[in-house]
Amino acid sequence: MEFACCNKTTCEAHDPLICTRCERNFHVACALPSKSLIWEPDESIRLMWRCPSCGSASPRNNKDDTPCRNVTKRSQPKSDKATTSIVDKSAKSNQKPLSLAQITVEEIRSIITSEIKDALSSFQKSFDDLRIEISSLRSSVQFLSDRYDSVTKKMESIEAKMKTIEASRSECLNLQGAVSALQNDINKKEQWARRLNIEIIDIDFITRVTPKHNDSKKSRPIIIRFLSRYKKDDFLARLREKKNLKCCDIGYVAAGNNEPQLEQFRVHPSTINILLCVIVLVICVGAIYCGYRTYKRCLMKWISSEITRNTLRRSLFRQFQQPVLPMAASDEAYQPGQALFSKAKV
Repeated sequence: MEFACCNKTTCEAHDPLICTRCERNFHVACALPSKSLIWEPDESIRLMWRCPSCGSASPRNNKDDTPCRNVTKRSQPKSDKATTSIVDKSAKSNQKPLSLAQITVEEIRSIITSEIKDALSSFQKSFDDLRIEISSLRSSVQFLSDRYDSVTKKMESIEAKMKTIEASRSECLNLQGAVSALQNDINKKEQWARRLNIEIIDIDFITRVTPKHNDSKKSRPIIIRFLSRYKKDDFLARLREKKNLKCCDIGYVAAGNNEPQLEQFRVHPSTINILLCVIVLVICVGAIYCGYRTYKRCLMKWISSEITRNTLRRSLFRQFQQPVLPMAASDEAYQPGQALFSKAKV
């Protein structure tokens, strides 16, 4: 096929454009270089398209001085001339004559339509991208709004809790002051209550001998059993040293003018105790009147006898092992490890 625009004899992408006036063939890329390679003219453009030479030969309506495009004819092999003539004749028979004004309006309309379609396609793509971005921005703003609402609620709850804590703190301070005042009051009262107390240890049992008599001016005696014999002896020895000791000497003043005197604890006058006292008295008198050496020999013979030794052993055993029994109903009983009057110290 022969083309008027170049020396090529084939059409690469689309069917050739045929001028409606001179009926010559043109490539789309050569005739319309502003179009893209993939652009394809529609039927309306093909029916009213003219080549630059035919378009310049027609009378001008706008009266401008725009020069026409030069079209150079290129040689074409002779083998294609017969085919070209046959195609041209068939195209001439199928085409209808169109007016110049109609062809120009249709061409302009097709160009504007194609340009608008291209612009609309690019605008639609940009609009779709913008719509996606706006949607993501809207979701982000909604997330931030939800977070702000949750943070606001948390702050309100924290402020309410802080107010409650402040009220509880003031109440705790008041209660702490009240507890401190009560503790000081209790300590003072305990001190006043304990000023009449005294603690005595190493006592196994204690009881009163006689029942209480309100008309008696003298205090009732008590019987005390110590945990060991040497503690009792030590107590009696110290008491004999302080036989004239009174209550006022240790800080206790009796009610009234008469001050009771501390009396010694006397051993119960049982038969065994009297026998031991008599033996000690006889030994002392014999040593004085018979001489020390002579009385010592007689005393050793008497002690060495079996009967005397067994008698003394039984007497001493009864003396140190017999329990102290109350002679009357006891007002209070004392347990080991407790104080005589109170567990607390002065």
